[in-house]
Amino acid sequence: NPTGSTTFAVTPAPSRLDTCLSIDFTGGITKDWGGKPFIDLQRGWKYARDKYLRIDPNRAVAADASWGGYTINWIQGHPEYGFNLKALVCLDDAFESTYNGYSTEEFFFFKHDWGSRPWEVLGKSNAINYVDKWSTARLVIHGSKDYRLPETDGISAIHAFQQCAYLRVVAARLVTFLDEDHWVLDHEQR
Repeated sequence: NPTGSTTFAVTPAPSRLDTCLSIDFTGGITKDWGGKPFIDLQRGWKYARDKYLRIDPNRAVAADASWGGYTINWIQGHPEYGFNLKALVCLDDAFESTYNGYSTEEFFFFKHDWGSRPWEVLGKSNAINYVDKWSTARLVIHGSKDYRLPETDGISAIHAFQQCAYLRVVAARLVTFLDEDHWVLDHEQR
């Protein structure tokens, strides 16, 4: 930018994750964590790049939380989706799907979203199956009092990233808020 100012563009991608849409549409995530929602995200990102030419895709960053943290892990493991992002930020991520079924305080979500119990999940949509492809710089943020997705999910994501990307010399950082839970509520920490 020749003027030295910085311009930001925020492009929320409408997808099956958007709870403002119909229940039938958002239900498309059920039993398909790694499928239809990512088609929506690809289309949304392509639309944003094509419509808003001022967006520099070489400087783009994706950030999301909770299920969206899983989204970040899934995008990281699937370069064939063509997001080509500069960095990824994930807050309170779901790192390992089967483990999440045992560690969460909320049994409803796992049974509803996966359609089975933890030991029955085959792992087709498990982000850990694709960590060997992780190569985009990332920031992981987690609350130590998160009982829905324990902080070990964030620590595990960083450890996996460091083990898989050590030859690529890609930055990865973990920020832990000791007094936060699944929602970062302290305004000074946002």
